[in-house]
Amino acid sequence: MFPSYTMTTAPAASKPDLGQNVFEVMPGVATTLMSNFTNPNVHTQYDPFMKGNEWAMTVRCAA
Repeated sequence: MFPSYTMTTAPAASKPDLGQNVFEVMPGVATTLMSNFTNPNVHTQYDPFMKGNEWAMTVRCAA
């Protein structure tokens, strides 16, 4: 008469492995940290397309 259908449920979403996520983020953080400390000390030159966008610290003395 009517076709027989069985209801199936989607498998429960598994929790992400926290250890795996940490090990994926750590190399990026380490690379950025080393870059931020190394570039000012070795006076890395800016790429030509970044000329004019350099950040310069302005010091204001309290009068």
